[in-house]
Order: sequence, then C-alpha cells, then structure tokens
Amino acid sequence: MGISEFTEKLNLITLFVYTVNDDLLSTQIQKHLVKNYASNLRINLTDNMVGELIHKYP
Repeated sequence: MGISEFTEKLNLITLFVYTVNDDLLSTQIQKHLVKNYASNLRINLTDNMVGELIHKYP
C-alpha cells in the first residue's frame, strides 16, 4: 500500500468517524464500528487509536 492509498483510507475512516459520532450511540458501539470499518479497509487500529479518533472528531 502506497502513501496516497493510505491517505485516502485514513480520510475515509475520518469521514466515517464523523458519521458514527452521534450522541445516540454509546462510545463502545462507536469504537466497535470504527474498528470494523478500518479492518475492512485493511488498516489495523488499536483500541487507543480508535478512542483518540472518536474523541478528536466530536
């Protein structure tokens, strides 16, 4: 995977975090959804990384 492909996938994950970051969903469900989405894009995120993404983009 090249840098440009990684950047595109990271942008997709960020957009997904914006979509999932809803007050109606618990933080645990948000983390699970984001981690699965990233996994589908072949990017492995740790729980800490997912937590930082969710709290960084409220």
